[in-house]
Amino acid sequence: VNRFIDLITNMDSIDDFLSLVDEPIIEYDKVINKVRTNNSGAVSVFIGTTRDSFEDKQVSHLEYECYPDMCINEMKNICLKSREKWNINKISIQHKIGSCPIGEISVVIAVSSEHRTDSLQAVQYIIDELKKSVPIWKKECYISGTNTWKENQDYTPIISNN
Repeated sequence: VNRFIDLITNMDSIDDFLSLVDEPIIEYDKVINKVRTNNSGAVSVFIGTTRDSFEDKQVSHLEYECYPDMCINEMKNICLKSREKWNINKISIQHKIGSCPIGEISVVIAVSSEHRTDSLQAVQYIIDELKKSVPIWKKECYISGTNTWKENQDYTPIISNN
């Protein structure tokens, strides 16, 4: 029995592509290509990867769990709020669910806009809001055989979101 749905995608909006994947590798180029348009002068991207250590502990891998429908709904809300703040053409968010080995991609966010400032600020806002409000939980698994469920400590709000 597969614990997770392989791919959940929001197709309510033709401009937002939101998905949770339980696949070995996130194909970041596909996420980026979903936002490319002829009228976009900028595509800004955030790629989050699994690092090998945290607070002097050697990490073997991460495990992500979630409530899929709640995640997609909250991602939709983040996209709507982003569109209220910046002039955005398209948004694509893909987050890994399940095991994520060292060096592998866990999340990709791509945003296109006519000008770079909008997409750059939107990408930072989206990753910050995603970590703050989307119900995805991360368990750090250590080489020692122990593990810890992690609360996001990296969240730092954008200084300016004009």
